[in-house]
Amino acid sequence: MNYGLYYITGNGQHVEFPIGLPQYMAPEIFKSGPYEESTAKSDIWSFGILLLELYFGNIFDNQSIEELVVNVMERKPIIQKLDLLDDLEFKSFISLCLEEDSAKRPDTDTLINHSWFKDLEVENTWYKRPHIPKKQKDEKPFEPNLKEAYYFWKLLGGDIEKEISDKFDTSQKYLLSLPNTVTRETNIKNLAISLQQKPLYVDSFKEINMEKASSEVQVIRKTLEKSFSTSSTYDDRWKYPIEWSANTQKEIWGIYTMKPNLALNSKNTDFKYQFMRLFLFKSLLKKFPQTLASIKQEAIKDIPTLLRGQIWAALLGIVGDPELEYDEYKTNVEDTSDKQLDLDIPRCHQYHELLATPLGHQKLKRVLKAWIVCEKGKQALAFTSMKAFINRFCKGFFVLDNSTLMRELMLKFRYLLSFHDPDLSYHLHHIGLGPEFYAISWFMTLYAHVFPIDKIYYLWDHFIVGPDYLFMYVGVSILKQMRDQLFECDFTNAMLLFSELSEVNVETCIVDSIRFSKVTPPSILENLKMIMETSMANNSPTKSRFSFLSNKSSIIPTISLQDFEIIRENSIIVDSRPIEKFKKGHFPTSICVIPMNFTSSDSLSFGLKLLLQKNCYTILVSEREIDEVN
Repeated sequence: MNYGLYYITGNGQHVEFPIGLPQYMAPEIFKSGPYEESTAKSDIWSFGILLLELYFGNIFDNQSIEELVVNVMERKPIIQKLDLLDDLEFKSFISLCLEEDSAKRPDTDTLINHSWFKDLEVENTWYKRPHIPKKQKDEKPFEPNLKEAYYFWKLLGGDIEKEISDKFDTSQKYLLSLPNTVTRETNIKNLAISLQQKPLYVDSFKEINMEKASSEVQVIRKTLEKSFSTSSTYDDRWKYPIEWSANTQKEIWGIYTMKPNLALNSKNTDFKYQFMRLFLFKSLLKKFPQTLASIKQEAIKDIPTLLRGQIWAALLGIVGDPELEYDEYKTNVEDTSDKQLDLDIPRCHQYHELLATPLGHQKLKRVLKAWIVCEKGKQALAFTSMKAFINRFCKGFFVLDNSTLMRELMLKFRYLLSFHDPDLSYHLHHIGLGPEFYAISWFMTLYAHVFPIDKIYYLWDHFIVGPDYLFMYVGVSILKQMRDQLFECDFTNAMLLFSELSEVNVETCIVDSIRFSKVTPPSILENLKMIMETSMANNSPTKSRFSFLSNKSSIIPTISLQDFEIIRENSIIVDSRPIEKFKKGHFPTSICVIPMNFTSSDSLSFGLKLLLQKNCYTILVSEREIDEVN
């Protein structure tokens, strides 16, 4: 509680009462007051006092504030208690904690290596080691901790703001607050302010009624004791990968046409479902890494909010002690990146309750700086997870010269859009709006600056467990959701439209991206992985820079012969070669269409339109580069 109050009150400068209990404050706190920021060394002192009190009881009992401050500064009661200690190791440890000079007081790393801790084993891995399951059933299959209990209480309708206002609301009608007498010397302005003031600080607690949540938990626990099943009322089978073959085309297109529902809101408010998912993943994480395959299988459905960090770490392959790697990078040394981070971090998701605080800025800066150094609570796990995440999805993005990779990404993205919405792709090409004008920032941030952070979690859940390059299909979904507006825009208006994407639905993006990835021939995106690896290996600037606009005419993708064999039974084949060459030889069932006879889709015959609608794929055969569009 004091930790939170300290930061939200600006180190205690914004309130008229002390933050914390005086008997636990270090001498330097009394000397400097709230005008200097407290350090970890002050917490070391508090820890030493707590250890003494655990051994002897209250040290500063029944003392006034003045007496207490004097005794802390002079350390007489402390020295008296230290002299009574028989355990020399314990006495040495506490004496170090209660060193009067904060500069000589040891830090946590020094204390943890003290001989008093020699018999204490510390588990450094972020996950517990796999355990051997017991043959007998546990009496308590799942006992929620405090954080989980509070989460379940909120799921069942708990409102913490209402609880606090009911307990601590001291407001009263202004009429009843008026003074009995007002002299001519009374300052009316100060009087008005005083009437609106509430007590500065109420040092009391509000007990939350957890009976409803507790009874619901007991009911589900009894169910778990009888049997446990991972099945639920939500059908997530459509999310799972399907083999790309001729035999699975019917199943693939069945998923594509049914437009399934993600059911995020229903799942997030379903108490029983969330309880069962939490229980399942906690069981799987206890046996990680042996259960990695099962974790991924279940994570495809969804990932519980409370365990997201641990599940992401498991799926990204984080093993061992992340603290060791994190501490290797000297993030406390000032370098050229600090100035840019200080500018960017205060502009990053400032609506978020943690990221908007100075402490949030500090933690985010250290994590980001560790990654920058690497490339040239949980912070260590966040850093190692972020490093693995970037290496997997943004490989080759953050190098001295990423031009080759960016060019290939923009080209492939243009191909994807042409495949899934050729009319929109041609319109954007016609007004000169290539993906290099809007998609680069999407891909390099994986949409972190497009959607609010609570939506980004769900998007990245699916990136981690989904197929490769799912983030590119999300971009196609965004454009399709903006389709009607884009058709009415020229280049300038379209760019303005991209600056505000509040109307884009994240759930639709997730569903569409999975659907699109299933029906897209893999050869359209081939070579991307190799180019990412090459870009990472050749981390040096080139003399000649490419222009995105040089590929402006290339908008139609090509597929491999292998993919053609798989989809040909579900395709209409249009041959655009001259009629003479068509007569000399052509693919069976193909249709000869002369491009110059058709200026738009309206000029197509009724029969040809029916064929195009009936078949899943349209394949164009040409004697030259078919993606030169004039």
